[in-house]
Parts: sequence; C-alpha cells; structure tokens
Amino acid sequence: AEGLPGNEKSEDGFVRLCRGWEEQLRTLLPKAASNGIVTENKGATLSLHYRNAPDRDVVQRDILDAVSRLDPLPRRVSGKFVENLVPREALHKGDALLRVMERLGCQRALFVGDDVTDEDVFRLENDTVLGIRVGMDTGSSASLHIHEQHEIVLLLAEIIAAIETLPAKG
Repeated sequence: AEGLPGNEKSEDGFVRLCRGWEEQLRTLLPKAASNGIVTENKGATLSLHYRNAPDRDVVQRDILDAVSRLDPLPRRVSGKFVENLVPREALHKGDALLRVMERLGCQRALFVGDDVTDEDVFRLENDTVLGIRVGMDTGSSASLHIHEQHEIVLLLAEIIAAIETLPAKG
C-alpha cells in the first residue's frame, strides 16, 4: 500500500484513513494498552499486535469486534497474534510487486517472505514471479520454502553462482 510510484495521491488518502481508524479504535478499545494490544501505524496500514495479551483469545475477539465496527471497514489480514488493517482500495503485495516489475521493466522476480500478507504474492497466478516462503506452513500458497531467514543468503549465493556459470551473451 505504500511507496508505489504514481500512487502518491491514493497513499495520502490511505494515511488519513488509517489515522481515522486509529482514532475510532481509541473509543472502541479504550483499554487496549492495558490488555496487551499494541497499535502500530505503518502509515497507509494499521496493525494491532496482541502477542503480549494476558488472554489472547479474549483480546482477539475484542479486536475483531472493534474492527467490524470501523467506518469504513478495512480489509483485514490476520497474522500470528496480529490483525493487519488495510484500506480496501489499496493494492495487495502481489499487485504492488507486479506494478513495480512493470515500472522497472523486470521480466521476472524472486520474492521471499515470511508473513501472512506475503500470501498475496504467493497466490499470484503468474509464472514470472517465484515465491519462496520462509518457514514451513502447510496453508501457504508458496510453491517453495526455506526453513529460516539466514538461508536467504545461501539461496542468493547459489543463484549468483549459477548465473556466473552461464555463457556470456555476445
């Protein structure tokens, strides 16, 4: 939702929308901080973290109830002890990646992610994007995975080594 070339006007609107949601949530969740809820305003999106809540199930229900009463309603992307609130009109990560590829003239992309919001990229029906999930998740749409973050460096080293063995184009 953020930083896409040519999307500045929409992004300004998303920032205002998130500020409005933040204000509404102060009323809808007046004891958020004492219940272990941390609101993270990312500019054009908002995240409600509840990892440190004393009773995560109760707090998640409270969050979902509050989010269902926001005006306008956000697109909600649930994560591990987090609810991400995204403007409904905002591009998801998959659409944003395709737009950046087009803008830069890239024919292919390698995308590595470990977040539930990365599933938008993994679900793309586009063979020009190779999606790799960090960590095993049987519910993921990623066709490939690596086990841990540090393996990204190993993966990139393998890709570079493979490219270096290709014959030079002349």
